[in-house]
Amino acid sequence: MSHFDNAVDSHLQVADKLTIIGVDKTYQIAKDVDYKTISDAAPEFTVDEASTGIVEVNKTTGVVRGLKSGDTTVKISLPDNGVYLDATASITIKVRIEDTDQFNKNIERLADGDQILFAENANIELSDTLDLSGKKIAIKGEKGVVIVCGERTPILIDGCFELSNVEIDASSLKDPLVLMNTLPTTNLNDKGAYEIDKIGFDGVTVDGLKFQLFYANKQKYLINTFIIENSTINRVGVNKKSLIDFNGGGFPLNVTINKSTIESDATTQHQNGDFFTTQSGAKITDVTSDADAKHTFTVTNCKLTKIANGKTLCILRENNKAYQYYVVKDNVVANCGKSGQFLKGFCAGSDISKKENWTASGNVVTFDGVDKGADENASSGIEGACVVAE
Repeated sequence: MSHFDNAVDSHLQVADKLTIIGVDKTYQIAKDVDYKTISDAAPEFTVDEASTGIVEVNKTTGVVRGLKSGDTTVKISLPDNGVYLDATASITIKVRIEDTDQFNKNIERLADGDQILFAENANIELSDTLDLSGKKIAIKGEKGVVIVCGERTPILIDGCFELSNVEIDASSLKDPLVLMNTLPTTNLNDKGAYEIDKIGFDGVTVDGLKFQLFYANKQKYLINTFIIENSTINRVGVNKKSLIDFNGGGFPLNVTINKSTIESDATTQHQNGDFFTTQSGAKITDVTSDADAKHTFTVTNCKLTKIANGKTLCILRENNKAYQYYVVKDNVVANCGKSGQFLKGFCAGSDISKKENWTASGNVVTFDGVDKGADENASSGIEGACVVAE
């Protein structure tokens, strides 16, 4: 059966409406078609100009080659032959990264604003630093995508960055997973900081993490939103590094951890600020002149295990300030922070005297298997902050 229907009504039908190919892989559109059933002229194949660079297409043969991951449309056109009117059809081409070789080729061709998109079950091995500096990049996986880190293979960024739906083996990594590069010299705000809209992790599993998930690298970045959602992070080792580390510089205005599991194993050597730190870093007025700027810290619907066990969860350059707002709700917590001081641990271990800046409820807190809900309520002074077993 022909791929095309008769085109008297100026409508050209193509059997394959969508196809998925790998980087540097080829696909021939409608190769079995007898075009003379519609027109004496040969068809012409053209790429959607809005997404150039994703594929290249031979205009006469219809052979498409994937250049880098992304989605594009190839248009098939048959001209008016005096009997039939112009006829067109289109096919969607999705280019996805299938293996490490394709990944490396894709990185060579990256442009600002691109997405790095993986095929299902892709297995990628990082052998060198993944330098995404100078670009806003989103890395997105499908089912079964695994990225294996080498010893010195951080993801180096200096702009917006999102990582989603991938599993990362960080057991060999001796660097932070995501590391800020040296501060750009242009487009700084009036405080000399470089503003970034978002750093995000969604649907990410990180196993064997010894160092930081994120490190601002003592650079003066102002990050509007830092978010971890629907993710699982397993920390190991004795390297005493904060999970989210702004030590020495930078500042995130809004930190959100939601619907995620973060846990440390029995070998982890804990320190104050295991979860989050800006110690010796910037305070809010160092990075923005916005008088209404707030630092919000939101942790909701999470399972937290052995983070800063016996230590303070967060270390802030300034703590218990009017610009700091906390929402800590509906979490299941075991051995996180000092005994009976899980909530105060978010205030760098200080008393929660500015209760109007706090929203806390529904948390289940245990230390060594003992319910500490009553102790948490008493020490925080927030009624109902934690669930008390009957």
